[in-house]
Amino acid sequence: MTNLPPPDVPDLDVPDLDTLIERSARRGARLALAELGLDDDHAPKDIRDLRDLLVNWRRVHRHALAALTRLAVHIVMVALLAMATLLLWFSGR
Repeated sequence: MTNLPPPDVPDLDVPDLDTLIERSARRGARLALAELGLDDDHAPKDIRDLRDLLVNWRRVHRHALAALTRLAVHIVMVALLAMATLLLWFSGR
């Protein structure tokens, strides 16, 4: 038994198929951008603003974690210093 295409399907060569796929992909991308509201003249600026916002959020997040880590280390150091001071104070009496 041979696998023949149905008679209503035209024979497509590779360049035609590539063109069809490319056109379909572009149409799909346009529809997706339109659903997101990014199909106007302001879209490139909006995308850059979103990218900048994400970069800045990551930077703030990283610095906030570093600050919290430093704060925790300082709290532990002060607690150890206070305990050592109290031990020396009470052991001297």
